[in-house]
Amino acid sequence: MRRTLETVQGIVLRGVKFSDSQQVVTVYTRQHGTMACVAPLVRTQRNRSANLWRPLNLVEFLVPERGGSRMPRPSQPRLYVPYGNLPHNPVKCAMAIFLSDMLWHVLQAEQADEPLYGFLEGALVAFDRKEDGYANFHLALLVELMGYLGIQPDPESPPQPPFPLDLRVEGMDAVALNREQRGVYLQNITRYYQEHLAPFSVPPSLGVLQEVFEGL
Repeated sequence: MRRTLETVQGIVLRGVKFSDSQQVVTVYTRQHGTMACVAPLVRTQRNRSANLWRPLNLVEFLVPERGGSRMPRPSQPRLYVPYGNLPHNPVKCAMAIFLSDMLWHVLQAEQADEPLYGFLEGALVAFDRKEDGYANFHLALLVELMGYLGIQPDPESPPQPPFPLDLRVEGMDAVALNREQRGVYLQNITRYYQEHLAPFSVPPSLGVLQEVFEGL
């Protein structure tokens, strides 16, 4: 009996090598929340299907309706919103890797949540399209994400958090920050996540991102 397929949209969070030609990809999906899939491993630039599974890509694919394999093999994968600038901008790429690591940690047990998915999808599209003034994006996304996760600080209750609560993806450049302030706020924001979400560990890509900003 042929199994019914359904269309799934998702945000790629992480890929881990499974064999010489395959990887286990974690995707936060609109329909089912976080799910793991078996997908081709990136080996060459010509492997277009494999390259679809880069961190934070917005992908659409077919899988058997839930109730079958716990790690389905997606078929007919495609980018339903292809990025134009992000893959070719080294700073944005470093920010994307860090954010995908953070999201992998905080969304591991998340169920389907249309408002949360819509927020992340819209934020990533805006990030890709913004040609300048995006240096606060990672901070703004993480601060705004707190509200969707139910851990946003109460601005009326002391003590006040050691980072600005008015950072928003829309108008991400409205808060003027220098390089040193961004570094301090980023450390404080990741520490806040560590204190309010367990288990949680700060991803190693944080250090890489800080080095990228120091070199600017």
